[in-house]
Amino acid sequence: MKTNKTKLIICLLLAMVMGISACSDEFDESEFIKEQADLAEGKSAKDHQRALAVIQAQLDATLVAIQAQAAADQTNDAARIAAQLAADEALAELQSMLTKELERLQYSLKSAEDSTAAANYLEAYRAAGLFTEFTANIVSDDTPLAGVVVSLSSIPDPVTTNAVGQAIFKDVVVGVNRMKVTSSEYLDMQADLTFNRLGVMRLGTTTVVQPATASMTLSLLSETLADNKTATISGVVTIETDLTNDKPEFPAALTISADLTDYVNSNGAVSVNGINYPNNIAFTEGELGVTTVDPATGAYTMLVPVSENGTNIKLIFPEIKANQKIAIAQRDDTVIPAEIASVPTMFSLDNNNPSNVGSVRGYDIVTNNPATPGTGLTLEYNPSPITLTNGFFNSSNLRNSNGQIGFYSTAVWTYRLTSVGSAYTGSPALMFGAKAIGFGLLKGYVNTLTVTNAGTGYGNAQNVQLQLIANLKGGGTTLLGSKNILSTATGTLPATITVDDNDLFGKNNPFTNNQEITSFEIKVVGNNNDAVVKANLTTSLHGFIINDAPKDKFTSAPTFTFTGGGTGATQATLSINALHQHIVTISNAGTGYTIMPDDIVMKGDRVTSFNGSFVSGVTGDVEVWRNGVNTNNNSNLLNSMELNRNGGIRFNNQDNVYYTAYFYESKPETVITDTRVDKFDTRFVINNEGEIVNSVIQSVGDGYDQARSLSIVPRLGATGSGAEFRIDEFFDASSGEYFYQGFTTVNSGKDYVNDINRSTQGPNTNSRITLFSLKPGQSQTRDVVYGTGVRLENVAGDKN
Repeated sequence: MKTNKTKLIICLLLAMVMGISACSDEFDESEFIKEQADLAEGKSAKDHQRALAVIQAQLDATLVAIQAQAAADQTNDAARIAAQLAADEALAELQSMLTKELERLQYSLKSAEDSTAAANYLEAYRAAGLFTEFTANIVSDDTPLAGVVVSLSSIPDPVTTNAVGQAIFKDVVVGVNRMKVTSSEYLDMQADLTFNRLGVMRLGTTTVVQPATASMTLSLLSETLADNKTATISGVVTIETDLTNDKPEFPAALTISADLTDYVNSNGAVSVNGINYPNNIAFTEGELGVTTVDPATGAYTMLVPVSENGTNIKLIFPEIKANQKIAIAQRDDTVIPAEIASVPTMFSLDNNNPSNVGSVRGYDIVTNNPATPGTGLTLEYNPSPITLTNGFFNSSNLRNSNGQIGFYSTAVWTYRLTSVGSAYTGSPALMFGAKAIGFGLLKGYVNTLTVTNAGTGYGNAQNVQLQLIANLKGGGTTLLGSKNILSTATGTLPATITVDDNDLFGKNNPFTNNQEITSFEIKVVGNNNDAVVKANLTTSLHGFIINDAPKDKFTSAPTFTFTGGGTGATQATLSINALHQHIVTISNAGTGYTIMPDDIVMKGDRVTSFNGSFVSGVTGDVEVWRNGVNTNNNSNLLNSMELNRNGGIRFNNQDNVYYTAYFYESKPETVITDTRVDKFDTRFVINNEGEIVNSVIQSVGDGYDQARSLSIVPRLGATGSGAEFRIDEFFDASSGEYFYQGFTTVNSGKDYVNDINRSTQGPNTNSRITLFSLKPGQSQTRDVVYGTGVRLENVAGDKN
């Protein structure tokens, strides 16, 4: 049995001696290096990839310990803070070196032969993160105590002291270790011990870590403290585990401990060498320096040991994990029906930033829904048929994509020579199937002239004119150009005649002809006519004439081809497009239409005028025809329709024919924009008496086929009644829709709850609450608030 745990004790008055030495008196450094080398040789057969994986794992563990060390609590003693900073600097240097060594290892381990080096690195890394040995000497009045259980947080298994009071631990991880001491005769206690790692060195390419040991002597002295050696701390601890009421709750099974580090240090019970002083020294049972909070009242009272000149004592309040009752309307960022939930929550005095408590209204706002948009309405567009007429199309209107049009025509034809052909010696025929309906129009110029008969009698150096003549179908000729030359001294033409680009039938002066040509020839004009000159021409098409148009009615462009025009001619190609007005019909009236859509438009590539200027976009215009007569009445397509009162849509007058007002290159498509379905949405401001004192219209809504309605009902067991409202609206019979006009609160009601949850409350964490300076016989009262905590699930309140 533990003797008198209610009053006895300071079972801890630590007389601790803890240190690190590079090596013991018996340690020989050369022998150690030799042992490491032997170890490396013995592991040379190991697989180098496995060695690398083990090294990486050890490095990760070491760095975690280093980070824990850097985060350890500091005391107010300036010398110890300086020592801690020096240790942190050394650890940072170690971390940098370990990282560089690992990079070297990853680069070098490219073959199994490197496993010797890998084993050496592995052993060095392992040693760098560990204390070789730590000995805890547990005594009482200088007498070793056997059977005391000692544990360290970095060692999985506790150790029981032997006959000489020693608990020996191997390979303690660097950083902060929490030590716990448990015995049957003395109070259980705990303390945080900080292990620093130094003494890393490199010999050549080998990393060597000197062994490090630490020891501590803990004297457990059993004695009863008189009243003049203690002080009293008391207060009330509250926690918010139910946010749906205004009453604070009290934590259950909560044990508070006092950090007695200052008391131990001020009484000279600890002496250390080369290591930080322990901190967070506290009893974990009994009534001295530890107490349990009353779960019914939250009250606590604690006796603490103090020195005559006063002692600083800090209370240790543990984290609390508990379920919190809270109203929520979102879970994992998803809106859900509002509910009272039980949410795991972490409460800690170390957290100054509790989770926000989402606001959940104590009432539901109930409004009716707007209409469901109708579906299925489709429109059909059929090109208006048109006949072709005869016409003349030269390069200008071909180039501009213009064509034959009539004022009342429902189509615009556009023609384009996609290739102009070549080597024509006469006009090719324009064919529609097997029928010739016209001919191509030629243009060109003379490339070369060949004299096949020089002739006679032209005189000495006399002017002779060479004319390019086109022979026309049906008889007759036309002059296309000419060139003047001089005869020779003997009265003949020169044997060779060169064509210059600037000649009147040369390349810079090409001819264009709008007649049907059967052939070309060179006419020699002079004192005689027996000379013969042949011309080589470059020819192509610049247009065509339709003189026997097909009598068909076309809703799509026909195909025309060119044939003939001389042996060896390469034929031109012609593309034809028809820009139609389209007849609009309702092919499916749709279902579920109680209100008209917002808009019905046509989308497509349309021509805005007959000069070929296209606009890609949307138009909603149609031309309304009655009995085949154009009324020139352009109207919006939607305005030409109405509800049929059976869930569908129809044209206002089924006897009318509806045409698109514009010409389209291809069949348009319908774009139907449904009426915006937007629910009527209002928010209320509730005063402290639960009355509605203001209303905010978030959205007046849209698309209602019946009058809006509104009511407010209690939510999640809250109270409230009596609210009444009036909504003013206008009904448009043509669209079937109600339009919002205004809103009035007729009765403010009573007892409505604005928010089911309390507001966010943080813990009172400043030092005035938990840090004391007490002398014997003094009493202090400290009330502690854990607040609303941090919820461990993603929950929230109403979105707005």
